[in-house]
Amino acid sequence: MTEVLYFVSAEDGKTELSDGETVIGHIETVGLAFEIKPVAGLMLDGMQAHPYLSKQEALEAVELHTGRTCEPVVT
Repeated sequence: MTEVLYFVSAEDGKTELSDGETVIGHIETVGLAFEIKPVAGLMLDGMQAHPYLSKQEALEAVELHTGRTCEPVVT
């Protein structure tokens, strides 16, 4: 099973989430919170809009939802 990968996009500061081939969503900062924004029809679809206190909490929610581990992209 492929691990979910994450990386920070330089253009807008969002943390994009990828399954290794396709961007499946991103985490963005909204005020002081972090929100997961899924791409419709992909594995994060169906996650409830919910503010998280940290990016780590948001990543943990992604792990629970997908059953996969979030790891940083290594270049």
